[in-house]
Amino acid sequence: MPWVLQEHSFGCDDPVRAARLEPGEKVLNLGCGVGFDLMTAAKAVGTSGHAYGLDTDVSMLKKARININKLRIANATLLYCDNDTVPLFDESVDVIMSHGAADILAQGGRILRETHRVLVSGGRLVLSACMSGTLRVEEYREKLINAGFTDIAITLTKQHPLDTDTIKQHENLQGNGFSAEESLSVNELIQAYKPLKNTAD
Repeated sequence: MPWVLQEHSFGCDDPVRAARLEPGEKVLNLGCGVGFDLMTAAKAVGTSGHAYGLDTDVSMLKKARININKLRIANATLLYCDNDTVPLFDESVDVIMSHGAADILAQGGRILRETHRVLVSGGRLVLSACMSGTLRVEEYREKLINAGFTDIAITLTKQHPLDTDTIKQHENLQGNGFSAEESLSVNELIQAYKPLKNTAD
């Protein structure tokens, strides 16, 4: 399973930019918040495509609706989810993206299987997340593999020290695998694919 952990020359932790959306594609934005990435995605896929925004916070969805209406975006749909179930049909979207996806990756399990379910064969998953330490990167990679994703690439986009309080909270974990490198907070761009169906007889 290919895996890349490397520095990048620009801030590619923007999932919309990294997803390289094409006109006509259907895209799902997990954790859409007030709709910034969702609206950008809707513009990128054009009127022949569609953008779905999913969130667990009703107040965020209300704000996203206001923003979508203000900009008169017709090819965007907001979805509410409170049980890790994505309310879309099997193989209904080409791309799934999320900005700040650490919680999604930490939960893993059902939500990642759900993203795998709604992606078309050959569809792509593009997530940006802020995490600490390479151990967690390996754990997230394993969760993606278990959910059925392949061609996983994890790209380091930014690296900066954790705040002093966070470091102090972890000082007592030295005997439990906490290392010096985990005093750094790392922005990661995570890309993976749903395997193509085997069409051979």
